[in-house]
Amino acid sequence: MPHDQLPSDPFARAVDQPDRAIDLARVALLVAQDEYPDLDIDRYLDKLDRMAETVRLDIAAEGDHNKNVEILNHYLFDELGFAGNRQDYYNPHNNFLNYVLERQVGIPITLSVVYIEVGQRLHLPIQGVGLPGHFIVRYDGAEPAFIDPFNAGERLTEVDCQQRLHAIFGAPVAFRAEWLEPVGKRQILTRMLHNLKGAYIRREDFGRAIPIVEKILTLDPDAHTELRDLGSLHGMVGNYGDALIYLQQYLAHRPDAPDVDSVQGQMRRLTTRMARWN
Repeated sequence: MPHDQLPSDPFARAVDQPDRAIDLARVALLVAQDEYPDLDIDRYLDKLDRMAETVRLDIAAEGDHNKNVEILNHYLFDELGFAGNRQDYYNPHNNFLNYVLERQVGIPITLSVVYIEVGQRLHLPIQGVGLPGHFIVRYDGAEPAFIDPFNAGERLTEVDCQQRLHAIFGAPVAFRAEWLEPVGKRQILTRMLHNLKGAYIRREDFGRAIPIVEKILTLDPDAHTELRDLGSLHGMVGNYGDALIYLQQYLAHRPDAPDVDSVQGQMRRLTTRMARWN
């Protein structure tokens, strides 16, 4: 079914509101329901509530930001043992919040979501920061504190962030100050979905990638290249009619795209395959 005719669903309803009103944890768990159809979302929201309650009395109400970071870090990484999943980094399950809460392992963005959500319940000024290739959080005190949940809550300076990117990309990166600015919930969710899409495609699990791309388009209907990718994925699983529709939509939105010839060639091949079936 073409994307613009998809019926409303819980995910679409949950994100159809201003960014600040989106329940980040709930929406992340709705994403996980594609993989875990019987997932009890409220159970995991309650788990986050209980985690926050465990340290509420220790949190400095007067705003001792350094102390609060130390408390959160000790609780999440020392007591509960949350850690980066270095051994199986590209496992799609690292993108599912329920899996991360159960196993206490994840990738930078899902561990950051845990940190953000516990902080939100404690009314702490913690937000996500979407560095290229690595997601962290910032605590907005008198001076912003940058924290890396993937590395046990390591405190980072701006120079540390630059060096982290150099290490990730294997070469110096022209650093931009805006990379350290907070990102909204839609951006966090979109990045999570792109990670999950990539994890499925690496495994050639194209069928599971399809609803993920649909969710990206729900968050950002103007992400026209996702229409192209959705068409390609449908073609991979043999849904040639849907594949053609999505590719046609892509070309309608992007008639001057640099890959027009490639997409048109793909459409001709799909049409040939459909003709053989008739």
